[in-house]
Amino acid sequence: MVDESLSRDPKGEAPLLVETLRYLRRSFRRNLDGLSDDELRWAAVPSGTSLLGLADHLARVEAIWIVFVFEGSDEAIPSGEVSLDDRTLDAILADWEVYGARTDAAALAHDLEHESERPTDDGPVTLRWILVHLIEEMARHAGHADIVREQLDGAVGR
Repeated sequence: MVDESLSRDPKGEAPLLVETLRYLRRSFRRNLDGLSDDELRWAAVPSGTSLLGLADHLARVEAIWIVFVFEGSDEAIPSGEVSLDDRTLDAILADWEVYGARTDAAALAHDLEHESERPTDDGPVTLRWILVHLIEEMARHAGHADIVREQLDGAVGR
């Protein structure tokens, strides 16, 4: 059972999940403010993790889970095969805006027990499962972004 006092809109779980996703998107994006393209591409660790790479990853993850898995659509979504050398922050954020809006709309239009149109390797998943997974993914990478930004210029996220 969801503690309704946690939600800005006490009408149910879906608005709470949407508000949490929106909060995490904003938290992540604050780490991108005021940085040059070189700073956005700076790799903080040997694996090559950069703020631009994290933003691209989160945009693609949201697209994959909502468009490909939940909706079952075969439309083209951002590909991890595209080099970040060919991507700009503006293009990545524009994609993310589109897919974030689709996520939010799906969450508010469907029952949270609605199953995905396309099964995962483990079978269909519910919209609730997808939303919680996206929250986990964004929270983890927002934390990574906080650390990368602090290493880059000392700015501390929240």
